Order: sequence, then structure tokens, then C-alpha cells
Amino acid sequence: MKAKIFLKIKKAARKSSILVSANEKRKDFRDFIGDLLGIIFCKLARNIKLRQEWQPLVSVLLTSYNRPQMIRRAIQSVLGQTYSNFELIILDDNSNEETRTVIESYLQKDLRIRRYYSEVKDEDRWKEARYAALFNIGLAMARGELIAYLTDDDGYLLSKLEKMVKFFREHPAVKIAYNQQNYLPQNKTRRAYGVLKKPGHVVDAISAMHYKSCVEELGNWETGKGKEDADRYIVGADDMFFNKLARKYAFYPVREVLDTRINHKDTISAKMAEKGK
Repeated sequence: MKAKIFLKIKKAARKSSILVSANEKRKDFRDFIGDLLGIIFCKLARNIKLRQEWQPLVSVLLTSYNRPQMIRRAIQSVLGQTYSNFELIILDDNSNEETRTVIESYLQKDLRIRRYYSEVKDEDRWKEARYAALFNIGLAMARGELIAYLTDDDGYLLSKLEKMVKFFREHPAVKIAYNQQNYLPQNKTRRAYGVLKKPGHVVDAISAMHYKSCVEELGNWETGKGKEDADRYIVGADDMFFNKLARKYAFYPVREVLDTRINHKDTISAKMAEKGK
């Protein structure tokens, strides 16, 4: 009888030990998950703080709309720069999910990237120069002293920012500069034509760099919204904007090819020509 009681006590003790061990394992697992979540939270908080405190010299404003492969190449052309003190602000105009997925993948990799997603409706796209509207939003977001522009179907050569910044440092009186450009697939060069007071139709948007203070003094891009001749702004907002800046500040040349423009059937000019048929 005593032996049976002893065996029951022994089994109960073993079962209790197993339960205690299982509970300890659960507690250890909960502690592990808690520690892991704490690390992730601290890292996210640190990244958010770093993004908020980041003070770059150059702000690159990159517009995007429904070009997932091209936007990837454009982003890479900025992230691969030999000059690193920049921020990249991606201004997406309500693109499809594939394009946004590409953008989000880069946000996780590099703290210098920020993004803005518009909610524009398709029926409103041709009522103004959307790229100009996005650039204005980017200018409001920009932290850099110098502003550079890029569109999702074009790209920078790897030393673009370094050489442009160097030019500004060597010429402190200059407020606006522009570089030469390579055209693809024709493989032609858009050359620098000296100091310009009328840069419209000569300087491409992505080839210019200027101090943000120029815009604060002389005004933003004009989009043509609400105007009867909105089409004129859609194809020429960059020319109008540059000519406005040049009324006070000349455009100075950097005589090197530092970016690439790709001509294709999906450009704004091509779409406007098709729309006019």
C-alpha cells in the first residue's frame, strides 16, 4: 500500500516538474519575443529620429508614376553617388501597387530616402503639370540647401552630385548651375552654352541645381491648374520655372555630362502629342 502511494507521489512530482518546465519554456519564449520586439521598436524609433534629424546639403526630388523598373534604375543612380550628403525625396503620383512596392523596398534600406504619395485622380492628371505640382511638394519637404531634380525615366551619372557641389563651393556667388546631358538611345549630348539668362528650352530639368533660397525668394513652379492653356504648362513648366529664376540669377555651366535622359514613347511630350491627335 505504501509502495503504491509512493509511486503516485512520484508520478505527480514528475508531472508537476514537466508542467513547471513547460511553463518556464513559455516564459522564456515570451521574454525572447518581448526582447525582440523591444529591439525592433528601438531600431524603428532610432531610424525615425535619424530621418527627422538628418540635415543634408543636397535634396534630390524624384517624381514617379507607374514605372516600376525605371524608378528602380533612377533610385539606384542616386544611391550610387560618390557624394553622400544628400536626401532623396520620392514624389509618387498615385502609382500602381508594383511601383509603390519598389519604392517601399528602398525606404527600408536607406535612411536618406523619404517619400510622398499623392491621391490625384486619373481624370485630373491632365488639368495641370503634375510633375511641377510634385516638385512644389518636394520643395516644401526639402531640408537641403541645394535642390536637384530627377524623373523616374532618367538617371544621374555617379559623380553628378559630387561635381555639382564642388562647382558651387568653388563659385560661392553662383546660385544656379547646370550640366551637360547625354541623350539616349540617340547617344547625343546636350551641351552647356555658357552663362544663361534665358535657360528655357536649353536646360533640362534634371540637369539644373539651385539653392532652395532662390525658390523661397522668387516662387514655386507654376502648374497651370485652373488655366485654359494648362497644356502649355504640362509640356513647358520647367522652361517657365527656369526663366523665372533667371530673371535674377543666371544659370552657370558645368561643362561635363553628368546625367542621362532617355527618350521613349511614354514621355509626357509623347503622350501630349498622342492626346492632340
